[in-house]
Amino acid sequence: MGAMSRYPHPIPFGWFQICWPDDVADGGVHRTHNLGRDLEVHRAGPVFTVREPDGTCWPTVVRNGLVMFWWHPRGEPPAWEVPVLAEFDRHPDFSTPIRRHHERVNAFWQELGETAADVAHIQQHLIEYGLSSGTDAGIGSPPQVVDAGWDEPHGYMRLSQPFPTPQGAVEGRIDTDSYGPGLSITWFRGLVDTGLLGCNLPIDESSTEIRFTYVVRRSGDGAASDRLAEAFVGEIDRLAMDDVEIWEHKAYLLRPALADHDGPIMRYRKWARQFYVEPETADVG
Repeated sequence: MGAMSRYPHPIPFGWFQICWPDDVADGGVHRTHNLGRDLEVHRAGPVFTVREPDGTCWPTVVRNGLVMFWWHPRGEPPAWEVPVLAEFDRHPDFSTPIRRHHERVNAFWQELGETAADVAHIQQHLIEYGLSSGTDAGIGSPPQVVDAGWDEPHGYMRLSQPFPTPQGAVEGRIDTDSYGPGLSITWFRGLVDTGLLGCNLPIDESSTEIRFTYVVRRSGDGAASDRLAEAFVGEIDRLAMDDVEIWEHKAYLLRPALADHDGPIMRYRKWARQFYVEPETADVG
């Protein structure tokens, strides 16, 4: 990683999703290139093993409908556990995953993760979806940061946002919890309670695989409710993918010029630094 690198950070350590369980047939092998190295996922029934071709194995768990493995450049053991998120594991009040998305992005994981702390960016998406107009306080007002914590491996952000509907305002929330650089859960509450598991897996120091898994709370409305949930999830997914072009072309600056309403982006960056073994290099961009 030289001074002319697009990003000043090394590949982080943490828990990462390498695939969904049904990506690998029983007795089969899934081969991929991530973290700057060749990796293999071996499956024997419900047991998955992630290793390098030389036989080096990494701690692996199947949890929340994901195959996750721990990676550290110095081979250190896991520093935290993958949380149990019951809503993503056959919970009776929630759907089975109604949508999954997998894509390669030519940007570093931190560019993607900072979206959770970028309040102005979130506001723009709400405007595009017709849930906010960026006007005065009340319906259409920008999201309000209710609480945020970016200290431990578990970081979180709590946003309050009233959503306009034909029946009047509905109090909404956008709550995000990040567990290291590789796993985050975002809940959209107020209209259709929707959970999004977002997983970043670095390919190298400048590109990332992203995987999204969505669930929604069931209701008694049957097919009509399912159609509403599908439409809502589809719109969230579309807006998320609209960010790809921005991520792939924006310049990364260690000391960006931020406005007060941009959100706690620098707190997020300070949180992210704990997952790097090597120090960051000189400013870029």
